[in-house]
Amino acid sequence: MAKNGYGHAATALKAQPKSQAVFDREDKFGAHNYHPLPVALARGEGVYVWDVEGKRYYDFLSAYSAVNQGHCHPKIVQALTEQAQVLTLTSSAPTVIVINVLKMITIYDPILNRSTKNNSIQESDK
Repeated sequence: MAKNGYGHAATALKAQPKSQAVFDREDKFGAHNYHPLPVALARGEGVYVWDVEGKRYYDFLSAYSAVNQGHCHPKIVQALTEQAQVLTLTSSAPTVIVINVLKMITIYDPILNRSTKNNSIQESDK
């Protein structure tokens, strides 16, 4: 039996044509920082993901808990859309949103308040 990228026994799967095309592009252009799962995902909704062949799977990984609320949650999609129409990305420039979130967090967590201030002081010394 073959082994997958994690050293575990895995059944050898023959990739479908659409999936193989995705795997080939990933192999050519990907970062190769970990071995990818043998599935080419096309979309997700709630707890499900679909591959490029149309086969549905349960997403038990949830992007390592980054999407534990489910794929394409309507409230999150709405918030992302609204924010993207105002400001999409900054590098290290502070934004009103970040400042307000930090203010809200530090009001409720005095330890975080101290560590945030300490980090800011240390960064300003650099």
